Amino acid sequence: MKKFPKSKIPSGAIALISLMIIAAFALAVVATVSFTSLNELGMSSSGVDTDKTFYAAEAGINEALIRMVKHPMPAPFVLQINGIQVQVNVDGLSHSRTITSQAIDPTGKVRKLQIDANSSAIAGGFDYAVQSGVGGLKMENNCSVTGDVYSNGPVYGANEANPKARVFGNVWVADQFYASAIDVSGNLYANTIKYARVGKDAYYQTLIDTVVIGQKFSGSPNPIAKPFPIGDSEINEWKAQATSGGVLTGNQNLSGTASLGPKKIEGNLSLDGNARLTINGQIWVTGDINFSNPNTQITISPSLGEFSAVIIADGRINVNNNAIISGSGDARSFLLILSTSNSLDPSQPAISTANNSNSVVFYAKNGMIRQYNNSTLHSTTGHYVLLEQNSIIIFDPNLPSFVIPSGDLGESINPIPNSWQEL
Repeated sequence: MKKFPKSKIPSGAIALISLMIIAAFALAVVATVSFTSLNELGMSSSGVDTDKTFYAAEAGINEALIRMVKHPMPAPFVLQINGIQVQVNVDGLSHSRTITSQAIDPTGKVRKLQIDANSSAIAGGFDYAVQSGVGGLKMENNCSVTGDVYSNGPVYGANEANPKARVFGNVWVADQFYASAIDVSGNLYANTIKYARVGKDAYYQTLIDTVVIGQKFSGSPNPIAKPFPIGDSEINEWKAQATSGGVLTGNQNLSGTASLGPKKIEGNLSLDGNARLTINGQIWVTGDINFSNPNTQITISPSLGEFSAVIIADGRINVNNNAIISGSGDARSFLLILSTSNSLDPSQPAISTANNSNSVVFYAKNGMIRQYNNSTLHSTTGHYVLLEQNSIIIFDPNLPSFVIPSGDLGESINPIPNSWQEL
């Protein structure tokens, strides 16, 4: 048998060859992943004209995904890429996000792309100064709303002869419900409009004793009922976050300087006069909340930055103008005060407030929110909303970027496969 001589290739060379083989394999894997990713994004050269405008729009989507890691609902922004203007917008509700990127080159050529993603943070949804359920919105004399109103029930003022309830914005009234005795600066959409004044256009089936400054669109379809921005799944998620920080048993009456959250309280929560409460995370109270004693302050911890926090009560909530409520110090930080109570009794509403703080949002999708005389808020959402005389709501433009983090501020952003599209 012929014997072959032993290889004289040095062991170091063998190691180098092995390394080259492994590297080649790794490059093949990367190429495969890249090819798959490009196909998932619809970017294969066979299907898309690969021009600079297209890639500029794609860069806008990538930039939005990067920004969403830090802030899960970034404000609209504009990029300039080699003379191409890219306009990027992120919309969303709860955990869902939609990124739209439009690129326009100097010749006017437009490429517009869109992709959906999921975020671990809950964001968005507060697009109206007032959103009400089928209980509707009642506005007493000399109250006003600056911003849009969307109601799944009637919207009505108290003076049919001379409407003194004013909305500086647009109003939508869903289904067969009516709008009555209100003065609207913008457009008004309702099945029936009566005893009103409309500063722009009116869209309706029936019009009674109403002044319309703009155009009248008789026979217009009714607006559809709009779901509330926060549902039971989000509320349960926040309750779980609160419980993860421990449970306090029995009624809690806090005094002096205190910090709280995340925390569940099995009982009621109240503050003594001159109490200073810093909120570090979500709070769930199984009973009632009472913030009515003099000179109380509730503040979101500065460590939360641009993020917001939530206090949930399964019972009733009472907040009067003795309580000063503020966010973290960032204009995008709000305290969401939420009641799951279904009380519609005006004498014992789910939420009663006479507060004038500028960083608070009230929410009672199952019950009534009663805003007392001479108070000012930025947004209210309830099954039934009552605005008493001289009460004011002024919509804060930062509310569409409202974000409550997942708990540890380590947010994750996951693009949804096959959601990429060119518009």
